[in-house]
Amino acid sequence: MSTQPQSMLFERRFPNEIFAIIIDSLNDDPFSLRNISVVCKDFVVFSQPYLFRHVDLTSKSLAGCTEAAPPNKRRSQFVGILSNPQTSYLGRFVRRLDFPGNIENGSKGAQRDHVPDTLLILQSLPFLTEVRLEKGRFEHFDAIRKHLGGQLQKLWIRGVVLLEIVHFQDFQRLLTSLTELKFLAIDELSNSGNLALDQTALVLPSSLRELHITKMDGAGLWILEISYPPILGTLLVDFDLTSRHGPGLWRSLKPGTAVAIDVNTGLVPNWVMTNTILQVMSVFLRGFNLPYFTLCCSQSPSLAKFFRLFIRSLPYSVRDISIDFNAGATDGPVDQDSSLRDWDALDQTLIQRYEGRSLNRVWFRCTTRMVSWDGPSSAHWHDRSILDRVRKLLPQADKMGIIDVDHGRRFFEF
Repeated sequence: MSTQPQSMLFERRFPNEIFAIIIDSLNDDPFSLRNISVVCKDFVVFSQPYLFRHVDLTSKSLAGCTEAAPPNKRRSQFVGILSNPQTSYLGRFVRRLDFPGNIENGSKGAQRDHVPDTLLILQSLPFLTEVRLEKGRFEHFDAIRKHLGGQLQKLWIRGVVLLEIVHFQDFQRLLTSLTELKFLAIDELSNSGNLALDQTALVLPSSLRELHITKMDGAGLWILEISYPPILGTLLVDFDLTSRHGPGLWRSLKPGTAVAIDVNTGLVPNWVMTNTILQVMSVFLRGFNLPYFTLCCSQSPSLAKFFRLFIRSLPYSVRDISIDFNAGATDGPVDQDSSLRDWDALDQTLIQRYEGRSLNRVWFRCTTRMVSWDGPSSAHWHDRSILDRVRKLLPQADKMGIIDVDHGRRFFEF
């Protein structure tokens, strides 16, 4: 039996710096952080700021909880933590909150019951700076506006449905209230109510620096005017052959704005006539007058044909193009034998545009995507070998000095 005094049995064996180093090495591993937090009280104290820095109510488990639960139970668990005087202090650690606006497989009455919970959650997170809201309802917009208007810096919204003009007005009021917002992503904005928006402008926060707009192709949205703030530096939009964005997408962009267009696989169906494809692309690009932009894409074999048609549709203002392949894409290689004729045709298109004095340079990159709804790419497959072959695929353009291959950049950036 030990003869040490009782006070020495509980004496700390390591200095704070050692605990901090251990915890910091696990800061991106919630599973290990949860496990280590039960070792001793010191690990609990040091791990809590990391465990609760990002609370995801859409995932299978909640920070600090080991059991999996459906979304409605996870929400209740978090409300319980914030309502308990002994644990409510944990809300001070939360910097990012992901939550579903509508709980699947629930009655309308059950969904209404979650609104007070959301209000309590938002009121209890004084240092929250990022929100990701899926299938948000307008009660949630009102709560964010009231409690986070002066502190939120990043907002991701997916699945907003506009059924009445008041819904658009509520959405606009939310954006107007976010006086510190730096980043905004709007995904799957739907005009299911067929609202007449041809005389309407979506006014963005004056503090906004980066904007992502994706899958916003509902009826009537393509004519929506977008009023960009003067300091906006980055715009990302997506495009496929169903896109119907009009000049309102580009009209108020300031010179110097970095524009990226995500074309994914660039699939061009064989049964669609070339003139029809060119017309759709021309409508999408109408009003675009910046000299440079980036095409983001996978590594699909269909891309060479898409590039050729898209570049043919570009306005004369565009002089420089960056093509950025996704290093984590698994649909390649982009230069399969079946696509080699398309690469030859692309080579000719680049030469024609260069000789017409409307092209200076085309940069090719292959990078890992770090900003998305699902977070940084976790793919173990990273294939950048296309950069070793692109000059041979475009020999004439390369000979003319049009092609520039960037092997150094590893992560996507504008």
